[in-house]
Amino acid sequence: MTSTLQKQSNSTAVLTISIPHDDLAPYLEQATQEINREVRIAGFRPGKAPRDILEREVGAMRIYQHAAEKVVAATYPQAVVEHNLQTIGTPEVSVEKLAPGNELVYTATVALVPQIKLGSYHKVREAHKEVTVTDEEIDTTITRLRRMFGAEQPVDRPLQSGDVAEIDLEVFRDNVPIEGGSGKKQRVVIGEGNFIPGFEDELVGAKKGETKEFTLTFPKQYHAKHLAGQPATFRVTVQSVAEVTLPPLDDAWAKTVGRFETLAALREQIKKNITEEKTEKEQQRWELAIIDQLINQTTFDPIPEILISNELDRMLHELEHDVSHQGMKFDDYLQSIKKDRAGLRTELTPRAERRVKTALILRALAVAEKITVEESELTAAVEKEQQGVADQPDTLKQLQSPEYRDYLRTILRNRKVFDYFRERNRA
Repeated sequence: MTSTLQKQSNSTAVLTISIPHDDLAPYLEQATQEINREVRIAGFRPGKAPRDILEREVGAMRIYQHAAEKVVAATYPQAVVEHNLQTIGTPEVSVEKLAPGNELVYTATVALVPQIKLGSYHKVREAHKEVTVTDEEIDTTITRLRRMFGAEQPVDRPLQSGDVAEIDLEVFRDNVPIEGGSGKKQRVVIGEGNFIPGFEDELVGAKKGETKEFTLTFPKQYHAKHLAGQPATFRVTVQSVAEVTLPPLDDAWAKTVGRFETLAALREQIKKNITEEKTEKEQQRWELAIIDQLINQTTFDPIPEILISNELDRMLHELEHDVSHQGMKFDDYLQSIKKDRAGLRTELTPRAERRVKTALILRALAVAEKITVEESELTAAVEKEQQGVADQPDTLKQLQSPEYRDYLRTILRNRKVFDYFRERNRA
């Protein structure tokens, strides 16, 4: 292997890496075996077809392309070490020369770790807020559980708090129906707050067969990001009204909910669940507050554009996944917010920059405080992840990849950095 380095700026460099054809042999052999196991060829058991037969079936270039991925994974880190580069993020790889009988040549455009000057991070303090659970919160959860076990009786009167309604629902933005925003005979418990704020209040007083139309704004933190903070018109037709008779609030009922001998035991478990949820939210708030202080006192050299671009790619992928999960096509979502992909990238750029700055700070802090992750810790974490997906071969394979180990190593290291600040807060 030979490699050359060309620095484009203080923050970006291009590695050109060449591998002689003879050195490709083990990678080609591995690629051949893997493709052989995946492709069914008449007359041969999986993985047993001779290479010349396999090449005629799938083409030699498919084998070379598969081998090239393995070559890059093996040789790129060597080139980084050879040129003593401090890189960050995923390189942009471009295969320049790949053909049977020839050497493999590829380039890797890499982001170099920009210099940052940490401020007085030793002085950063942020107190954890005390997590408390009130009896009222427990009572609210208990009431919801009782409603699930309650007896419903149709009534001929206007809807009131505590009733259950079946509704037909249509949601519009700018007089255009929202994809996935309509439904028939949807169940609504008036007063439980399962819909956006104000929705259930609008239904109070409506009768069976009545249609109501009203405008509400989705919360800014709404789980469907394409609707968050957006106004919409709701058209609701009440199909039925039922009164709910709740079961007695006693030990006998608690036993029907789960493995609880008493109502007190049920309440204690509910308190524990709410405490865990609030503790997690408080931890997220605390970490963001720490990061805010660190960003404000850190000086950054110019950040490589490739880092911002890669982070934007990840953010758009996350958003597209969320939109798809809500049953909406991403192009329709873009149309609903009156933006194209380029405009959305521009809007998300400040958040992407913040994410990148956060990653740089956590990395620099780990170096400054000599915070590392031992291989035994990493292995234990991977094994724990694998336990939950033992019946999912594809996921197991992903968890065993070097890329995932690197990702998990970063997660564990960052946790230790936050542990550092947690300990200093206690001092």
